[in-house]
This record gives sequence, structure tokens and C-alpha cells, in this order.
Amino acid sequence: MRDLNQAVYRFHPDVQTIAEESTSWPLVSRPVYSGGLGFGLKWDLGFMHDSLDYLHREPIHRKYHNASLRFARCTRSRRTSSCRSRTTKSCTAKAR
Repeated sequence: MRDLNQAVYRFHPDVQTIAEESTSWPLVSRPVYSGGLGFGLKWDLGFMHDSLDYLHREPIHRKYHNASLRFARCTRSRRTSSCRSRTTKSCTAKAR
């Protein structure tokens, strides 16, 4: 993977390689020279799951489940335990 990502960015610097998020190994999107795999972006599986769950609900009921979308956005940008609690109040307070 490291060789592949280095070659892609060497010959095509205007593209991105994307990896599935791995919480067990945080170096997925770190550069190869610092021990990572060299992917340009990580796909957050938690966000995808929350989004699909939200869209699966009937439109009239979605307004009661907006916090599930805020949770994914908050944890991606803030990584704090209060955001992980899935409470709208603590998530939006930390995101400000």
C-alpha cells in the first residue's frame, strides 16, 4: 500500500487515495515517511452508518433523529468524550 500511494502521488499529484477508517491503527492517512500508509483521506464508517440509518427513516420522523448526524460530524472534527455521548447539547457546545 505504501508503494502504491507513493507512486500514485508521484505520477498523479492531483488525485486522492481514500482508505476505510481503522480505529485499531491510526496511521492510515499519515505520510509514508512518518510510518503511515500514505492515503490522502480516510472514509469515516461511523458517518456512513449514521447517514444511512437516518435516511432509512420516514421523512416525517427524521427531525427527531438529527442528533445522529451531528454526532458523526462532531466526532470527526473534535474527538472528545463528550461528543461521543451522542447528546446534541454536548456535541454542539464542543463544536463551537
